[in-house]
Amino acid sequence: MVNLEADDPQFTAAIRDATPYLASLVASALEFDDLRCATLDIIESAFNSVAAHGFNPDTVSRVLVALNPQLFVVWDMAIREAYFPDDEPNGATYGQFLSVMRMAALSIASDARTTHGIDDAAGHISEALDLNPAIPLARFIDEYNWLTLTRAATAQPSPASV
Repeated sequence: MVNLEADDPQFTAAIRDATPYLASLVASALEFDDLRCATLDIIESAFNSVAAHGFNPDTVSRVLVALNPQLFVVWDMAIREAYFPDDEPNGATYGQFLSVMRMAALSIASDARTTHGIDDAAGHISEALDLNPAIPLARFIDEYNWLTLTRAATAQPSPASV
């Protein structure tokens, strides 16, 4: 088990190694930036640089989310199994996963704009929930994935249903 304490040398080294890759993505957001090959290569390198410090794919994705919550989405085992059940959990597959999440973000943004006249879906939801500061769309996608995939996979049957 890898320690995620901020003063842990392994954690500090992982952040240090990922930072050069992520510097060019600092202003990127899932629903606004096109994930071209060059960007996906950067994401793959950042993911693999954190993983090289002994972190599992779930933890790597959470580290990346902490570094850029507007762009990255959590990728735990239940989510990986739902989207890419036969692929290795590495930086390349995480980049593919983010491409799928970007398509979801674009679909949400487009539907909000065309159907409801809402230009900023995440801002609108954040305001409706009285969240300040507003939460990025990638975080709402995280919540959706957690509710529909992770929580569903770990849900135990209630005694009444057994």
